[in-house]
Amino acid sequence: MEQSIPNYAKQGISALYLMGTLERDNYPMVNKYTNGLEFRREDASPLAAIDRSTANKMLGGEADL
Repeated sequence: MEQSIPNYAKQGISALYLMGTLERDNYPMVNKYTNGLEFRREDASPLAAIDRSTANKMLGGEADL
Protein backbone atom coordinates (compact mmCIF):
# COMPACT_ATOMS: atom_id res chain seq x y z
CA MET A 1 0.00 0.00 0.00
CA GLU A 2 2.73 2.45 0.98
CA GLN A 3 4.45 2.01 -2.39
CA SER A 4 1.20 2.77 -4.23
CA ILE A 5 0.68 6.21 -2.66
CA PRO A 6 2.83 8.15 -5.19
CA ASN A 7 0.80 6.66 -8.06
CA TYR A 8 -2.46 7.76 -6.45
CA ALA A 9 -1.02 11.26 -5.90
CA LYS A 10 -0.09 11.50 -9.60
CA GLN A 11 -3.73 10.74 -10.44
CA GLY A 12 -4.88 13.60 -8.22
CA ILE A 13 -6.16 11.36 -5.43
CA SER A 14 -5.49 13.04 -2.10
CA ALA A 15 -7.26 10.69 0.32
CA LEU A 16 -7.67 6.93 0.66
CA TYR A 17 -10.13 5.12 2.88
CA LEU A 18 -8.89 1.65 3.79
CA MET A 19 -11.86 -0.61 4.43
CA GLY A 20 -11.56 -2.98 7.34
CA THR A 21 -8.76 -1.17 9.15
CA LEU A 22 -11.01 0.35 11.82
CA GLU A 23 -12.10 -1.49 14.96
CA ARG A 24 -15.28 -3.31 14.05
CA ASP A 25 -18.08 -5.22 15.68
CA ASN A 26 -16.29 -8.58 15.91
CA TYR A 27 -16.32 -8.97 19.69
CA PRO A 28 -12.62 -9.29 20.52
CA MET A 29 -12.05 -11.20 23.74
CA VAL A 30 -9.19 -12.73 25.69
CA ASN A 31 -9.32 -16.52 25.98
CA LYS A 32 -9.13 -17.20 29.73
CA TYR A 33 -7.25 -20.47 29.16
CA THR A 34 -4.59 -19.34 26.66
CA ASN A 35 -4.62 -15.54 27.29
CA GLY A 36 -4.73 -15.19 23.50
CA LEU A 37 -6.91 -12.66 21.70
CA GLU A 38 -9.83 -14.30 19.89
CA PHE A 39 -12.73 -13.00 17.83
CA ARG A 40 -16.27 -14.34 18.04
CA ARG A 41 -17.28 -12.78 14.71
CA GLU A 42 -14.24 -12.85 12.44
CA ASP A 43 -16.54 -12.24 9.47
CA ALA A 44 -17.96 -8.97 10.84
CA SER A 45 -18.54 -6.43 8.08
CA PRO A 46 -15.82 -3.79 7.61
CA LEU A 47 -18.71 -1.31 7.55
CA ALA A 48 -19.63 -2.20 11.15
CA ALA A 49 -16.95 0.09 12.62
CA ILE A 50 -17.45 0.72 16.31
CA ASP A 51 -14.44 2.97 16.91
CA ARG A 52 -13.11 5.18 14.14
CA SER A 53 -10.03 6.14 16.18
CA THR A 54 -8.73 2.61 16.78
CA ALA A 55 -7.03 0.19 14.37
CA ASN A 56 -8.64 -3.22 14.02
CA LYS A 57 -7.23 -5.68 16.56
CA MET A 58 -7.58 -8.48 13.97
CA LEU A 59 -4.87 -6.67 11.97
CA GLY A 60 -2.60 -6.29 14.98
CA GLY A 61 -4.00 -3.06 16.37
CA GLU A 62 -2.13 0.23 16.37
CA ALA A 63 1.32 -1.35 16.67
CA ASP A 64 1.16 -3.69 13.67
CA LEU A 65 -1.05 -1.70 11.31
